[in-house]
Amino acid sequence: MAVMTDDTFDALRRYVGVRLQQGVPIADSDWNEIDDVHEFGLRAPTKWFVGDGVPEGTNGFRIEGTGLTNDFFIGSGITGMVNGLSNIGRYLADGLNVTISADVRFTGQQLHIGQPGALALALALGVPPIQAMPAPAPNSSVTVYLGTWERLVTVKEGPSLAPAGLGTETCARLRRESVVRVRSGSAVPARGDPDSLPGHTYSTLASIAWSDAVVDADDVTDLRERRLLLPPATLPTDLFGTTPAEYRRGRGRPALSLREGINALLRGNLPGTSETPLATPSLGLDSPTRAIFADNANGLVAFWGATRLGIANPQTLVARLDLSNPAAGFGTPVQIVNAISGGAQTDPHAALLPTGEVVVVYQAAGSAIHLRRAPFATITTAGVAAIAGTGETASRPFVVLSGDIMVVFYFLGANVNRWAYRRRRISDNVMLDAASVTFSTQFPTSQGDLDFHAARDATGVVWAFYRVNPLTGSGADVRTVRLTPTTGTLIAEEVHEAIPGQVLGSPFVLPLAGGDVWLFWSAPLGIHARRFRNGAFEPLQSVPGTVAADRQPCAVEDADGAIWLYWAHGPTAVDDIMVARRDPVSGAWSAPRQLTGDPNDDSVPFALIGPDRAHWLFWSATRQSGLGGSLDTDVYFRRLFPAV
Repeated sequence: MAVMTDDTFDALRRYVGVRLQQGVPIADSDWNEIDDVHEFGLRAPTKWFVGDGVPEGTNGFRIEGTGLTNDFFIGSGITGMVNGLSNIGRYLADGLNVTISADVRFTGQQLHIGQPGALALALALGVPPIQAMPAPAPNSSVTVYLGTWERLVTVKEGPSLAPAGLGTETCARLRRESVVRVRSGSAVPARGDPDSLPGHTYSTLASIAWSDAVVDADDVTDLRERRLLLPPATLPTDLFGTTPAEYRRGRGRPALSLREGINALLRGNLPGTSETPLATPSLGLDSPTRAIFADNANGLVAFWGATRLGIANPQTLVARLDLSNPAAGFGTPVQIVNAISGGAQTDPHAALLPTGEVVVVYQAAGSAIHLRRAPFATITTAGVAAIAGTGETASRPFVVLSGDIMVVFYFLGANVNRWAYRRRRISDNVMLDAASVTFSTQFPTSQGDLDFHAARDATGVVWAFYRVNPLTGSGADVRTVRLTPTTGTLIAEEVHEAIPGQVLGSPFVLPLAGGDVWLFWSAPLGIHARRFRNGAFEPLQSVPGTVAADRQPCAVEDADGAIWLYWAHGPTAVDDIMVARRDPVSGAWSAPRQLTGDPNDDSVPFALIGPDRAHWLFWSATRQSGLGGSLDTDVYFRRLFPAV
């Protein structure tokens, strides 16, 4: 056992060196304090100006799932011959340089409880042995962390500390030790925690999804701070709006590089990803809808109708994209299980309920409107509720949520030829309307395009916006009806534009967070708009830069209150998608920008803003010839970045 004076170094005294005086003795504590002062001088700036994590150019202590049971690899991140300076795995932990020279299994560490001699070694080192991974549990996770400490090594452990010929031991040494442990939950041991030891420091390495005992690569989430250098701490916040710690973990990074974004702006484009098919293109018609929304599990859910090779009759498909890994795209689409054998299931619309469940409505065989409600995992096989059906010819369903009520709109054909709705309470699934409630002007037998859109405003009122082919005269106009879902009160139809002999269409309603409501539609000479503000409609206006070939508008409001308007720019069959922005302060519209450039058709756009402020743009694209030379359409999407 080494005999020495207790450590005298105290950082709060602010000593930065030791000075030898003439004619005074040198104590062991003086010598040791020199070493402690020097170590602190290195450790403090490393801790506070570099931080914890893996230095640039190294990849030490990477946790790797390879399909082992109750085990995983701790990677060193090196190849070739080990070199203590230039070729060794490193991790900076609380200012300490921790190294790893070879890959090792978690259970292969000397202190692991499964290793022979682990208990004796733990007793000698004064630390607990490494426990095995806890029992798996559904929807649980474990945290993998690095424990680091320093201990004294004497001649008993290091014979070289007694040089040959001297006959006695010399100075003892300090050795830096480290082990990798796991614990349930998402936090490393904190001060006062039973797992926290004095003089030890703890660093998070990874999280492992722990629903079963096999550790696969997909189960591991790397939580090391990586690629450490010395940029100003404000740089990630200034550039990307995230904290340095989150940025080091790879979170909050832009989906494309600044270079790509700047180059896109220089070309007059919006920065964004390349176009990607929502599902693997297949011969047939994939019909885009507005049944796309963000769920409560950091994902996007998309429903759409398809007549695909191998699918009898048009059917409804659904797929999901995980926003924590958007580059992976949408998962494999799944067909809604048919409630009527052999029948079609088309024109879906869907929404996310306050419960976290999904509700989808669609036109079923026999011109019925069906509704399914369930968590996403079981929505394709959920039970069916009939909204319209017996004795009715219904189509084009659309669902809007307002508080505890969902309103399902649909068109009733045959001898009715009107838009209708039924209300259903979310909390107990009770229908609030005993039968269909019609509200629109009656259409002629030849109905034309059933253009319809609806949305809830800031007060909970639902706006239905549609085009009407009147029974008399020619052309078509656009109209709204406002519904208070709690009472069923309707404000009668209001016509927003009617031009004799001209066709208007593609209605879209955009309620703003501040209470205004915007209406957009296509007109003979471009996109028209009208705003509802302070209880009254303002005069009709044309969106600057739009022309006669422009149609199918849709819009979103960003966090700054700006409106982003997307539309298809003709001629028909060779459309491109365009966008313009309305400034929330000046009210001025930007010049239109083209977002697609394929010589084939790009039309029917729909956009939403994700949790990361990115715009997700979906549209119908023609990229290949279909069966018999007919057109083949698929749903494509891009992720656009108008802000960081």
